[in-house]
Amino acid sequence: MLLCIFGIICILYYGAIVFYAGFRSTFAPFWLASGLALTGLGCLWDRLMSFEAGRAGAIALGIVAVLFFVAFLTIEIRIIGEAWHKADDGADYVIILGAQVQGTRPSRSLARRVKAGALYLKRNPQAMAVVSGGQGPGE
Repeated sequence: MLLCIFGIICILYYGAIVFYAGFRSTFAPFWLASGLALTGLGCLWDRLMSFEAGRAGAIALGIVAVLFFVAFLTIEIRIIGEAWHKADDGADYVIILGAQVQGTRPSRSLARRVKAGALYLKRNPQAMAVVSGGQGPGE
């Protein structure tokens, strides 16, 4: 049951990433695949537990899944908390992280980052901007 819940959380997280960044988000399919795999394993849990040989593996798998999701939730809560934090005025430099470009259009993530950087630079004209990123395939 717990693996099914974790699987559903992964699938919902995938949906949130797609809603925020669009279908072309590079890492989003990992969460969909993880969610489907965990949900499938959760459905097989009872069958694994019914076999003596499968019981130890099923318990180990469950422990690893729980530890993974505790670590994931801890890190993700901190990331989301910082994402909503507004930068203090007066910085000497602003780093705008790069993100995917789709043809000639910036991805939603990149557009949000550039917009936030531009707003900060309007409030703090003394700050210097450092824009990061590279050139991915097809860009």
